[in-house]
Amino acid sequence: SDNFKEANLSSSFGSLAVYFNNAKIKDDKAVINLDASFSGVELYIPKEWKVINNLDNSLAGVEEKNNRNSETNKTVTINGRVSFAGVEIIYI
Repeated sequence: SDNFKEANLSSSFGSLAVYFNNAKIKDDKAVINLDASFSGVELYIPKEWKVINNLDNSLAGVEEKNNRNSETNKTVTINGRVSFAGVEIIYI
């Protein structure tokens, strides 16, 4: 996407891997809405993006892997619910 603004992701009793490496945030802000239960979720995020984690998790874990660039004006906010699941935010 050359104008990424929002993604709606859902996973139940499975696994989900989403790559945002070719997405471009045009207006410096984007949103990822995530609903995951009994799942493993991998989000591959460009190192140039700052991630704001607004996930409501119940018996779940959210982990960030790899270093990201500290100075950026591109922000993605992750909203949603995660229960009995694991979410990995992997910077690429």
